[in-house]
Amino acid sequence: MSFRQYEIGLVRFSQVVVPGDLRKDGTTVPDSIVPMVVTNPDRAFAELAKHLHLKDTSKVPLPMMSIQLLDPVFQPERIVGSRKYRTGMMQSTVDLNRQKHFGRAQPYQFGAQIDLWAADRRQIDFLLATYMLKFDPDYAYLKVSHRSERAEYLDDDTEEIGFSDVLMTLDGITDNSDLEPPLESNIEHRRTISLTIQGWLIPEPVEVPSVRSVVVTETVPAKGVVVSTADELSAIAAAYKATDTFTIS
Repeated sequence: MSFRQYEIGLVRFSQVVVPGDLRKDGTTVPDSIVPMVVTNPDRAFAELAKHLHLKDTSKVPLPMMSIQLLDPVFQPERIVGSRKYRTGMMQSTVDLNRQKHFGRAQPYQFGAQIDLWAADRRQIDFLLATYMLKFDPDYAYLKVSHRSERAEYLDDDTEEIGFSDVLMTLDGITDNSDLEPPLESNIEHRRTISLTIQGWLIPEPVEVPSVRSVVVTETVPAKGVVVSTADELSAIAAAYKATDTFTIS
């Protein structure tokens, strides 16, 4: 099971557009999306510098953001009464021999840490205010997409299954400006936003054999020989897990 889709959902949710005049040197530049990396905050500047092909962290543009998902915690109490806790089968319409079993969605709680980094008070105030407007007043619904495994069969990248709205709550905001900044950086302000996500993880689908067809033939038994009825033979055939056509006689 993977929660990569939650990182993608958080990146989309967390995007902030900075007006062009919101730069420390006062120059006018076009509006831009705040640079963002998904990593441990201790490595945020190094990762962004690497992504932007910069030689040192002092060249990393500010403001910027970093996102980190913390270890998930299993919450079995959320299973009761949930429609997401289910099993299902899905069979390919292209290759009838291929069939996948989808396990039950498992309820997990994620902690998330969003760090806002800025060079001056104006930047950090703008970032924080813009981010807080995403909540109403201390919760929001995170759009999470679970890509359909049918796309593997049907080449349909747009089809999705499962659920998309996941509850996310705002737990608090911490001023971490006094923490030691990365080397060669001009950071003066840092805010850390703590979130809790009531998520679900879907196990990887397991490919299972499927029966393409069953042929049942009845023969005339010798005197005194007892044979199964056609219904009994059909039940045996249905229980026989094989991918090829077979005959019961």
